[in-house]
Amino acid sequence: MAENNIVWKKTQGIVLRLFLLLSALTVLLPLLWVLNSSLKTNAEFFADPWSLPASPQWINYYNAWFSSKFYLYFMNSFLVVAGALVLVLLMASTSAFALSRFRFMGSKIMGFVYTAGMMIPSILLLVPLFFQAQALHMTNSLTGIIIIYAVLQVPFTLFLLSGFFKAIPHSLMEASVLDGASYYQMFIRVALPLVKPGIVIAAIVNVINFWNEYPIAITFISEEEKFTIPIGISFLSTAMQYRTDYGALFAGLTIAMLPVLVLYGFFQKQLQDGMSMGSGVKG
Repeated sequence: MAENNIVWKKTQGIVLRLFLLLSALTVLLPLLWVLNSSLKTNAEFFADPWSLPASPQWINYYNAWFSSKFYLYFMNSFLVVAGALVLVLLMASTSAFALSRFRFMGSKIMGFVYTAGMMIPSILLLVPLFFQAQALHMTNSLTGIIIIYAVLQVPFTLFLLSGFFKAIPHSLMEASVLDGASYYQMFIRVALPLVKPGIVIAAIVNVINFWNEYPIAITFISEEEKFTIPIGISFLSTAMQYRTDYGALFAGLTIAMLPVLVLYGFFQKQLQDGMSMGSGVKG
């Protein structure tokens, strides 16, 4: 019986590893194919899309960055992501702290409203948001996109951070009150350092969402000088119907993926630690 259990556990381990390997290859192979295609000439790409380039065409990255104006799209996306991230973390962290640590009139209703906000698809809000933004002269504006992105991500970010704030021992908060700390000092000096893993998770998730967001951006931005990376890639893909420069297109895709991959690689340990910490958080 014991031998059967050992064999069964080993079989489970092998199957699990094979499944994880297959999942990793499913993600990795398309990325490698895009990278490989970005270093080819058009003739090589059409001759055999799966072959290695005879000579790496680094000029494709130059053409994508300058000729296709990816430097402009990249800078616009960077400004939008940075601004929206700061704004959403500021709004969500303060709201999560207040709703998680204090009870006041209407707190439960506010928490319910925020939770319900996660269940509304953002695509359904496009039309009313557009007319509202148009009335406020916020269309074709990176500032308008920053505000919209941040506000739409507040419910999810608040929900994520609330679990981390609730996990802070009450004794620490009471000790800070006895030491004469104000609510602001409790938040800055006690709560925020303890929920740092949650802040990292929220930041990474929001950066990925903001960087890759397309429907809202294409709805509110029509001037090329204010295009973000997803709109730029769509614009470049459409242009391929009239001029064939697939090397530059794939180079642009590689440039678009690079910041997210670097961000994840840099904060991988913090992300894993935060997720393991969050799995044990009491709701």
